[in-house]
Amino acid sequence: MKIAIDSNALTYLIKAMEPSYDPLMDIPSNRKERQAMLRIFLYQGEPFYVLPQVTKEYHDIPSYLWRNMHGSTVGALLIEYRIANQVIEMDNRRDVFLKVHKNNHKDCQLLAEAEMASMNVLLTRDKLFKNALSGMTTIRIMYPSEYFESLNLRSDMSPTLSPVESNPLFGKTWWQI
Repeated sequence: MKIAIDSNALTYLIKAMEPSYDPLMDIPSNRKERQAMLRIFLYQGEPFYVLPQVTKEYHDIPSYLWRNMHGSTVGALLIEYRIANQVIEMDNRRDVFLKVHKNNHKDCQLLAEAEMASMNVLLTRDKLFKNALSGMTTIRIMYPSEYFESLNLRSDMSPTLSPVESNPLFGKTWWQI
């Protein structure tokens, strides 16, 4: 299963991994998506792919600290996917998406990249993106919580990846199902 994430999903994952993150202090809709991102990462054990558009977006974050946090997380835990040879085809596909999802160049570029990289799923929290483009591609554009629910994991299942003792998530239970 090849799972790409948009920049919002990347940020949700990073926030959920922060030592100070307390889900009870979070807005319920954000909590649901942040928990889902971390649970997918830990329970499914499949890598998340970061496509060039998302890399560009996090490189453009003005705050050095926040930009560095994104870069460190991607570098250590995720896979940055490079697309080399299909530029014209990708641009053409992006332009098709732009006809439906007007003025959303970044979303359309990301979906075109996801198609070129043969992703199966693209996780996003962007309702407009999801609603506008889901019917135009074979890629499943889903909220993290939707994708997590589709895994049908049981509460007696153990995660594929578990935080070790030196990890701030060790000893916390909120991420467990």
